[in-house]
Amino acid sequence: MRVKKTSEDTLGGGEFGKTAKRGVASQGAASGAFSFSTSLEDAEIRELLQRLELLGKQMSVFPAESMLLQYRQLVAELLRRAVNSLRVRRDMKWRRGDRNFFVIVEKTESMLDALDDVFQREGERTKMLQIMEEIKGCLISLLL
Repeated sequence: MRVKKTSEDTLGGGEFGKTAKRGVASQGAASGAFSFSTSLEDAEIRELLQRLELLGKQMSVFPAESMLLQYRQLVAELLRRAVNSLRVRRDMKWRRGDRNFFVIVEKTESMLDALDDVFQREGERTKMLQIMEEIKGCLISLLL
């Protein structure tokens, strides 16, 4: 008995071609999941930055200890996310810019300390606003 080859067998590569096609499909699903998690992380970061902006505006009108505590917590969360993203990049052998990254993190933390000092003094609201803008700029350069 003789078996005739069909056009599907020659063009598709037989059984191996079907396996390869399934691998490509699963690879696309994995990249889609990675893309989704990346876009979700970006959306969360943008939402945290918007909350930080809103809280900064509220503090400029009426500075309160509770708002300062919330502000510090938001900055700490954003710094944690930035450091975690650096660890991921480091695992992927991405080394360029590590030093600049940590300089910006240190600058952000020192700005938070300066914000605490300014907050304790009366009448330095413009200095407080400048420091909050510098913190926001550091966070944006770290995360976006």
